Amino acid sequence: MPHVRQTIREAVETRVTGLPTTGANVFRVSPHAVGKLPALRVSTMDESVARHTMGIVMRTVGVTVTAFAKSGDDVEDALDAIAAEVEAAVMAGGTLGSVALDVEHTGTRKALGEDGEVRNGIAQLSFAVRYRTPEGAPTVAA
Repeated sequence: MPHVRQTIREAVETRVTGLPTTGANVFRVSPHAVGKLPALRVSTMDESVARHTMGIVMRTVGVTVTAFAKSGDDVEDALDAIAAEVEAAVMAGGTLGSVALDVEHTGTRKALGEDGEVRNGIAQLSFAVRYRTPEGAPTVAA
């Protein structure tokens, strides 16, 4: 059985696959490596853990959905369009198919650059996903 954190990451990947702007371009590695833009990358890099009640652990995992875009003068608009689609998809229903207690969009950070005459950029959407597991059983959502 996978860690519940993996289940959450996969649920987010499922929700953001097939969006109008990025389509099926959802990767675990940098999409630059596969040459398909616009694209998304989903990652879970940090998690806080605290005892909730006897035998139950409350966890909050940080999920980052990074949008990659490359275009002419409208790269920032493209990133905003992707961000709107991602936020709506991740927040729909609020529990990621009941594996989570709740999902909160905690912020978005953008960075723009240039590669010759082509502008490129990324937008990182951060989400806090709260869930519970029994103590010593991180593969079981409680």
